[in-house]
This record gives sequence, structure tokens and C-alpha cells, in this order.
Amino acid sequence: MKLTDQEKRERRAAYRVANKEKIMAYRAATKEKRRAYNRAWRAANPRLKSAETKRWRLKNPARVRANKAQRRAAQLQRTVSWSNKKLIEQVYKQARALTVETGELYHVDHIIPLKGKLVSGLHVETNLQAIPAKDNLSKSNKFQPLTETEYEAN
Repeated sequence: MKLTDQEKRERRAAYRVANKEKIMAYRAATKEKRRAYNRAWRAANPRLKSAETKRWRLKNPARVRANKAQRRAAQLQRTVSWSNKKLIEQVYKQARALTVETGELYHVDHIIPLKGKLVSGLHVETNLQAIPAKDNLSKSNKFQPLTETEYEAN
């Protein structure tokens, strides 16, 4: 007996309803495996990842511009009148100097991201730090509080 397309859809829908938790667990496990694989691939193939990113940027110029505009807008909205612009500029100069000195690319990172999921920070000198680009890119816009030893060192 051959099932019609409608009967197949109804069976799949019934299965999804009956096995919702099983499906969700499978999806979560698969998602984590995929994330781990992608992380390992990016670590093992930094040049290929860089080339892939460059191709994506060339194919999606509108999206790149939109992301940059959104970032600038967030930064403007998060800059307060009492921030010390000279100290902010010094952090950027420090990042440039570290890049030249070490040969490794440094970024200026917002310790508390401007648009985080849990907490949002300000664009002020006390919320900025110069860190290696690879660390900043892996951090994305996540808030990573200092450990107790890091806090005591500062």
C-alpha cells in the first residue's frame, strides 16, 4: 500500500507531536556537534576561513554596510557626554601600537558589549581594552566577567 503525500505529511506531523522531546534533544546534540566541528575547522584553517569571510563580504556588500551602520549607531547611542574622549583615543592608539610592536593584530574591545543579551555597556574609557583580534572575534558580543584572580590583579 502506497501512501499519498497528504498521508505522509499527517504521519510526520503525528510523529513530531508524539516525539517532541526526543526531536528537541536530537536537535540540541546535533547543533552542539556542528558547533564543535566548525570551531575546530576554523582553528585548523584560519586562512581558508579568512578567504571564505572575504568572499562573503564581497557577495553581500549591502549586509556588510548594514552591519557597520548598526554598529556605529549603537556606539553613538552608547557614548555619554561625560566620557573622556582623549582616554578613549589613547586605548585605540595603544591597540595600534601593540599591533605594530608584536606583529599580531589587536582590536579595541568593549568589556561589557554595547548590545549584549544580558547586559549592555557604554562607550567609555573604562569599558575599553586592547586585546588580540582573535580573542575579540571569538568573544563576539558576549560578556565575560573577570575571574577573581583577574579582578584582584586589576
